[in-house]
Amino acid sequence: MGGRSKDGVLIIGIGSPFGEDTLGWEAVDTLPSIPGVNTLTLDRPGAGLIEAMKEQHTVILVDAMDAGGPPGTVHVLSMDDLIHPDTTVSSHSLGVVGALALGKAMGVLPPTVHIIGIQMGSTPMPDEIRKSALAQIHQQIRDWIE
Repeated sequence: MGGRSKDGVLIIGIGSPFGEDTLGWEAVDTLPSIPGVNTLTLDRPGAGLIEAMKEQHTVILVDAMDAGGPPGTVHVLSMDDLIHPDTTVSSHSLGVVGALALGKAMGVLPPTVHIIGIQMGSTPMPDEIRKSALAQIHQQIRDWIE
């Protein structure tokens, strides 16, 4: 499922083809179809994340992260959790946090942005932990949409 919708919800899986960084893509790709919801996967989008979110009402971002917790831990985050007043804003070498900070500074982010981080490990995650994390993410997305 792909595309854009000004009235519905856009879920963006962020990642890369390397190791556990595919978790954001996998979460979005395995999400059962939900009416009014479009999905998109992006490979290390940088400033392209701002463009992908443009003109949307609600965006849910799903990305692998390293917050130092046990692999498979699901982190439900807000913009305030990621962007602090001293967050450096530059268009060079933007990660997700930098892109969100830049979009916020430009005043172009959607009215509603939800963020889900999945704790990656240094080795491949056992299937049981991976499936549990994906189920938690899918449930959180359904909870937000309903």
